[in-house]
Amino acid sequence: MNAPTLNYTFQRTGPGGGGSTFEPTISYHDPKAFLLRCDMTGTYMTKDGGITYRQFNFPGGGSSFAWDSQDSSRVWAGSMFLQRSDDGGQHWKAVFPHDVMGSFHFGDHAEPLSIIKGNGKNDTIGAKINALTLDPSHHDQLYFGYGSNFYHINDTGGLIHSVPIEDRVLYIHAGVSEVALYASGSAWTYEKDAGKIVKMDLPQGMFPLSKVSMGYASNGKRARWYALGGKENRLWISDDGRIWSKLSDRIFAEKVGINASINFNSVSCSATDADKAYLLVDRYTEGNGATLSAWSGVMNTTDGGLHWTWCLRQGGGKNEYAVSDGQPPSNLKDAWAGEAFGKEYVDFLDVGVDPRDGRHAVVTDWYRVLKTDDGGITWSSAYSLLKHDGTCVSGGLDVTTCYRVHFDPQDSDHIAVSYTDIGYWHSQDRGGSWQRSCVGVPRAWNNTCYDVLFDPKVKGRMWSAWSSMHDIPRGKMTRDPLWKKKVQGGVCLSEDGGKSWSPSLTGMGEDNAVTSLLLDPNSSPGRRRIYAAVYNKGVFRSDDDGITWKFISTGIGKNSCAFALAIDLKGRVFVTVCPNPDHRSDGTTKGYLTGSVLRSDDQGRHWTALSIRQGPIFPVGISSDPVDADRLYLSCWGEMTPDDLLGRAKAKAQGLTGPIGFKGGVWLSTDAGAHWNLTSDSNWYAYNVTPDPGHPSRLFVNTFNSGAWYSNDRGAHWGKIGGYDFAWGHRVFPDQNDTASIFMTTYGSGVWKGSR
Repeated sequence: MNAPTLNYTFQRTGPGGGGSTFEPTISYHDPKAFLLRCDMTGTYMTKDGGITYRQFNFPGGGSSFAWDSQDSSRVWAGSMFLQRSDDGGQHWKAVFPHDVMGSFHFGDHAEPLSIIKGNGKNDTIGAKINALTLDPSHHDQLYFGYGSNFYHINDTGGLIHSVPIEDRVLYIHAGVSEVALYASGSAWTYEKDAGKIVKMDLPQGMFPLSKVSMGYASNGKRARWYALGGKENRLWISDDGRIWSKLSDRIFAEKVGINASINFNSVSCSATDADKAYLLVDRYTEGNGATLSAWSGVMNTTDGGLHWTWCLRQGGGKNEYAVSDGQPPSNLKDAWAGEAFGKEYVDFLDVGVDPRDGRHAVVTDWYRVLKTDDGGITWSSAYSLLKHDGTCVSGGLDVTTCYRVHFDPQDSDHIAVSYTDIGYWHSQDRGGSWQRSCVGVPRAWNNTCYDVLFDPKVKGRMWSAWSSMHDIPRGKMTRDPLWKKKVQGGVCLSEDGGKSWSPSLTGMGEDNAVTSLLLDPNSSPGRRRIYAAVYNKGVFRSDDDGITWKFISTGIGKNSCAFALAIDLKGRVFVTVCPNPDHRSDGTTKGYLTGSVLRSDDQGRHWTALSIRQGPIFPVGISSDPVDADRLYLSCWGEMTPDDLLGRAKAKAQGLTGPIGFKGGVWLSTDAGAHWNLTSDSNWYAYNVTPDPGHPSRLFVNTFNSGAWYSNDRGAHWGKIGGYDFAWGHRVFPDQNDTASIFMTTYGSGVWKGSR
C-alpha cells in the first residue's frame, strides 16, 4: 500500500445528464449560479446557467445548500458534515461536527459512517445535514436538521443550541426572533435566544409533510407559504405558516372527469418574490374511460396561489414508463433526453426558484436539469449541449451509472460506453461528442446496457448485453421473490458499428439479465464462441457468432446469479456468482445464497467451484493476467448485513442480524484459482481489477469506498490514483489509443477521462 500517488487530470466525457437530481438552489447574487445534488453522491455547481458544472464529492454526498445573501463568496453545503466555502465554491472546509474520531464504510453501497466523540462515549453517525438555513440578521449563524436533532450553530461550527425533535427536518424559516421548522410529522417554533422549542398545531390533514416553501411578496411585507402534505400529498397555502388552507383539485383542473386525479412532487417560491411559485405535477389525468389521458410537468402561479396554469407540460398518452404515446413540451428547447424519452412518462422531481426574482427557476427530473428565465414561458436544457449534427457534449453534469468503455479495434476514433437507464452510447471522435444508439433494441429491455463486444477482425460487427433490471449486483435489486420472472433482456447483434441492433435470443429467451459477454479469442470470425453471464439463470454459450445460444451451467449450483466472466491464455473460463436471497417456489425467502467463483476447463460444459477463503465472499469482478495464464485477480465487496440482501423486515423476521463476514479487496491466485491470497486492504469494496495491456505489470482497480488504485508490481504494492475522488467507482480502462490516458466508469458520475 506504499506506492506513490499516480496523478491524473480528469474531465467528464459523455452526453451529460442522464440521472435524477435534487435540491436546485439558486444564488442570491446571480440567477446563472446554482447548486444541486444527485442521488448518487455527487454535488454540482454552475455559474453560467448550466453550460458547465464543477462536481464536488462530499462524504456521503451533498444533502442541502445555502448561499449567503450578503456575501457572494460564502456558500454552504450540508452532507455528513457541514461544509463552508469562502471563495465561491472553489474550496470547501468541514466545520461541523468537530470531534470526528474516525470513519469507515459499511453495507451494500459502502455507505460512510463517522465516529463522533461524545460525553463519555463515541457515537457512530451516518446522518446528513438537511434544511440548511442562514439567519437573516446574523449571517454568522445557521440552522439545520441533523439526524433527529435541530441545531443552531455559529459559522465556525460552534454549538449555540441543540434540540431533539425525533423527526427529520424538511424546512426551516428563520425570522427575527423565532425560527419555524417543519418535519415530516410535526412542526415547531424555536426561540433563538432562549433555545426553547414549542410544538405548533397544524391541521392533522397536512401530515405527513413532504415539502414546505416560504417567501415574502415583492413589497417585502406579506408572507406566503406553500406546502405539500397529507395522505394524498395535496397543496396547502398559508399567510403565517400556522393557519393553512388546502387547495381544491378543481383549481388546477382543465377538464374534470369522473376518473380525474392529480399528484404533486414539489413546490417552491421565491424568497423575496413569493407570489411567484412553481408546482411540480407528477401525474394529472383528464377525461374518462377510453379518452383518459395523463400529463406531467410544471404549473406556476403569479398571484400567491390563487390561480395555477401549466407552464411546462408533457404527455397526453397513458403516461406509463416505456410507453411512447405522449408528446414532449412545446415550449422546451431540449438536448438529447427529449428525443430519447420525451414521449414517455418522466417524473419531475424538484424545483428551485431565484430568491430575488421569481421569473428564474430550475426544475429537475429523471434525466434532466431544465431552467426558465421568463417565468415559465420558455424552458431550456441545462444538462447537456446539443450540437448541430445531433451529437451531445457534457458540461460536467454527468449523473449516470456506466459499466465499461469499449474501444473499436478497427477504428481508433470509435469508442462506446455501456450505461444504466440510458442504454448504449458511442463516439466517432474519441469521446469529443456522443450519440445514443438503441435502434432495434426492444423497448421493454433497453434500460441498461451492461456490456459490449467488438469483433477483433470483422469491422462493424458487435454484440451487446441488455436488461430491464439495472444496478446489478446491488443487493436491493433481488429482494423481490419474483424478480427472476419479471426481468427482461438479452443479447443484441450489430453489423454497422452499433448504429442499429437486432435481438439474438434463440435458445436463451428474452427473460434475461445479461451482465457480461466474453469472446473466446481462439474462435474464428463467423464462428465466434461467445459466453454470456445471465444473472437470473447462469451461463450461456454461442458457437455461431451469437446467433443461437446453449445453456451451459452444469456445476454452478443453486445460486445462478452469474455476473462477470473472464478467460485466460489457456482458454479456461471463469465466472463470479454473487450472493442473493434464497427465494423459494412457495414465495417465501429463507436467508441468502452465498457467492462463489467457478472455473471451466471444457468451454463451459462443466464448472468447478474454487475455494477463496474460509468464510463467505461477495465476488464481483475477475480478470486474467495478459502474460501469465495462471495468474488471476478477483475483486470482492466488503462487509454487509443480511439487511442489504433481504431487506430489513425479512432479515429481522428470520433473526438474521449482525455482519455477514465478507472480506473485500483484491485477491490474487497464481495457480489458476487453486489458492488465493489477499493483496490489498480487506476493507475495499473492490469492483474490478484491470491489467494494463501496455504495461504487463501494471494493474488498476476502482472501489466504492477508497478511491481508485494502481499497482506497478502486479498487486504487491498499491498507490492512489490522484485527481479522482468520486465515492462509487466501477472500472478503470487504459486508453487503447493513448498510453498517457485512462477512462474510469462509475456508479452515478458518468465517465471520467484522465490524462497525465
